[in-house]
Amino acid sequence: MLKKSIAMARYISHDLSPPLLAKTSVTSLFEDFLNPFREKYVITIWFSPGNNKDINEIKKLQLFRIFQEVIVNCDKHAKATEIEVLLRISKKYVHLIIKDNGIGIKKTSVRGLGLKNIELRVAFLKGTYRIQQNKPKGTVFILSTHKIEVETLLPQTSLVRYFSMRFFSCRTSICKSCIAFRTSL
Repeated sequence: MLKKSIAMARYISHDLSPPLLAKTSVTSLFEDFLNPFREKYVITIWFSPGNNKDINEIKKLQLFRIFQEVIVNCDKHAKATEIEVLLRISKKYVHLIIKDNGIGIKKTSVRGLGLKNIELRVAFLKGTYRIQQNKPKGTVFILSTHKIEVETLLPQTSLVRYFSMRFFSCRTSICKSCIAFRTSL
């Protein structure tokens, strides 16, 4: 039982921060994540030249988590057969576009946990994103952000507090659960 607990702790730890993140390029992270999906989907990847330029670890992790969430949403909901990924990293900007040929996304006022997570990570990166219908069918996810340096991001020590405050704040002004959670930080 102790061995299972240790194995689970290692799995969770690696899932939160992939091993060798600092030494792995964004493109390698994306490709490694997509490998298991290649059996199920036709995947087209386009990385602009120079994508292996240094991106700080914080930004790299946030980009990777956003990428993971979009691909998993594709897998769970889209009923797609093809996925296209475009990543362009220039001197000033990072652009990520993910397209599928699935059933598209419904315009609904209810956002799930995954979309809220994407929204928070994009806000943390001081970027913008949109999700739109891919004509004639499917969905397109577009992320744009400045290739900003670590100093302009929120400090690492406030990362947990930032996500917690934004994520666990419900729409009502007096929610005892949110107030209790905020004061415990």
